[in-house]
Amino acid sequence: MAGGAPRVRAVPLEPLAEGSLRFLAAALGEHWYVRRRRTVEAGMPIDASGGLPDGSTFADVRGLESALLRRPELFVGTFTEKLLTYGLGRGAESYDRCTVRDVAKACAADDHRFSSLILGLVRSDAFQKGRVPTQAELRPPAPPLGAEPPQPARPRPMPR
Repeated sequence: MAGGAPRVRAVPLEPLAEGSLRFLAAALGEHWYVRRRRTVEAGMPIDASGGLPDGSTFADVRGLESALLRRPELFVGTFTEKLLTYGLGRGAESYDRCTVRDVAKACAADDHRFSSLILGLVRSDAFQKGRVPTQAELRPPAPPLGAEPPQPARPRPMPR
């Protein structure tokens, strides 16, 4: 950012692998957090166009909305994976794909209701059987009995 002016997307965003929400950042860049549309920042027009992982493109937030309404499974699948990651306290693994797919399918059967997504995640085996490490597991192991305790590291002398 030269001269203190914010950069307004110097490099256009391209669709990433399926499941990426990067396209949302592109389209929502033209909206303030108070839901007021803006078209210019730092004297430059905001480019809110982008593309979805399936190759379809949009020019603004309305286009993004219609694209997501045509293929809601893109958003629901990604959102399910992100909520599962948060709920489990770990990244989603390849063996979590079945859970994400099942929850997204159940959510679609219930007209993509948010409550069905949350209930599906909470009722999933991954969430029910997952566990958080205890404080004892997080502490470093104690030295064996009879072993000398580790000596603290000595500070290095400062170079002159």
